[in-house]
Amino acid sequence: MNTVAPSNIASRVSGLYRDHDTARALFDWFHSRTNSARETKARVASQRTDRDYGDIVELFKNLDEIGVGQYIVGRKGGETRFVWSFDVKSLALIALGESNELLSIPSDAPQDDDDPEDELKHEFALRANMTITVRLPTDLTAREAERLAGWIRSLPFD
Repeated sequence: MNTVAPSNIASRVSGLYRDHDTARALFDWFHSRTNSARETKARVASQRTDRDYGDIVELFKNLDEIGVGQYIVGRKGGETRFVWSFDVKSLALIALGESNELLSIPSDAPQDDDDPEDELKHEFALRANMTITVRLPTDLTAREAERLAGWIRSLPFD
């Protein structure tokens, strides 16, 4: 990781947000979260932002150059990831122009983003030998539940 003066980080992060589609998606995701994380896996960031894995890797390299953390290439079974030096929520606020304050990572921040806090895993025993697992947002609305039920009803059956 390169060392960059904290005063330069805010302008570089906001510039990256302004000029880079993938950075906008990543920081918008961080902005919508309730918790921070110590690291973010490229696979998870790609899934959560609906961006190409390669674009996430390039963004992680840029963020390393800016000095907000360390890009780590996955080897020997480990995943490619970014280890943050600052709270991702504070970086999102900087990116969106809502703050210039870099905050440290909260002590209770989870290690990574593998199990997002805004989703719950639900299991349903459809048959004795078949369990269905669905991930749904914690704030699922009645209307969304009805839409999901309608989708299931629309599936073709014999």
